[in-house]
Amino acid sequence: STLQAQQASTQQQLIPTGIVDDLVDQERSIRIGVANTREPVQLRANKEYEIRDSSGVLYSTESSGALTTVSFDFLNKIYVVITPTKTVNLPTPPRFTGTIAQANGVADQDTIFEIPSLNNRPSWSSTLNDNRFRGLIEIRYVEATDRVWVVNELLLESYLKGIAETSNNSPYEYQKALIIAARTYAQYHINRNTKYSGEFTMKSTDADQVYRGYGAESRLPNVARAVQETRGVEVFY
Repeated sequence: STLQAQQASTQQQLIPTGIVDDLVDQERSIRIGVANTREPVQLRANKEYEIRDSSGVLYSTESSGALTTVSFDFLNKIYVVITPTKTVNLPTPPRFTGTIAQANGVADQDTIFEIPSLNNRPSWSSTLNDNRFRGLIEIRYVEATDRVWVVNELLLESYLKGIAETSNNSPYEYQKALIIAARTYAQYHINRNTKYSGEFTMKSTDADQVYRGYGAESRLPNVARAVQETRGVEVFY
């Protein structure tokens, strides 16, 4: 009937099908749990960086290469942040970011943080240590695991360049298809934000998608190009 046809047409408009190039989703941020520990976490950056609490209050500005150590007091549930010049106690997770945010308020994607305390070596090479990450680093205690997590917060498109689910020399069309699938999977969890109780969006392991940060981005330029050439493309059904 005409009514059924109209209803079907309306449903098609509401539910995207096929391949969708979503410009808004290109600027979404994602939060990746890259490591967890009960030990102090060390970090430094390739540029001047800021230390803020979860509400955005600025506590310190540190120079490029300055080493900061974050310890969590499990008894009193506070974060102890030690820089070369000061020590501060924070009741909420400390956040480390570049000093100049992007126009949309997102952390500077050109600030690369290194986590010297993180041993994240790929199984195929003991000489590499994937402990560098773009964007923002948050140190967060997660009660469900009773551990401190290193969380990397960055743009979705930046995250995809650190995906390490294939080699640099695999077929290029395969790389593009893989990235479109990875983007779709990530966007699904960004939209729902329920998998890890809202602490972060996904893990960096094969429990979700293998993500090795800036090291993978540097080693896999073809994958990074596939991200750029499929920018914003997702698949829906």
